[in-house]
Amino acid sequence: MLEWICLELAVVLTCYFDDFVCLSSPILAKSAELTFEALLDLLGWRFDKTGEKASEMGATVSALGVIFNLEQTSEGLLEVQNTEKRKKDLCVQIARTLDEGIMTAAAASLKGRLGFAEGQLFGRSTRRLINCYAPTKAEQADGEHQEGVGSGSNPDAAFPASPCGR
Repeated sequence: MLEWICLELAVVLTCYFDDFVCLSSPILAKSAELTFEALLDLLGWRFDKTGEKASEMGATVSALGVIFNLEQTSEGLLEVQNTEKRKKDLCVQIARTLDEGIMTAAAASLKGRLGFAEGQLFGRSTRRLINCYAPTKAEQADGEHQEGVGSGSNPDAAFPASPCGR
């Protein structure tokens, strides 16, 4: 419904869970921003108007841990990257898993987070590699998973030139 109302107001909007990204040409950016904020106020929706999560219209936008840089879109280029916080969190979790030397239940969340992060950037292209490092729920239920191996397969067979240097 929110998207329909924005369409009627000529405000371009994307919605993904609780992240709303409003798009506009630079000349209409302030108008689109004020219109969208007024709409949320009229609907009684609470949102951050100030602080870390509040942002003004600009050439970069962050949603769900991903930063979109729109500065070169007139040249057909869109730069997409994970936020620094997401990168640091993943590095900490990867280091913890490597220190433990085994894929524990806690490491299963690493599989999901890596899949989400890479999916934001590359779609599903590295899913086979990620699946090599942790069991699926079906494998856990069937008892097929071998501790420390993941999907019973060799990651080097999935991607011979793996980025892990194996």
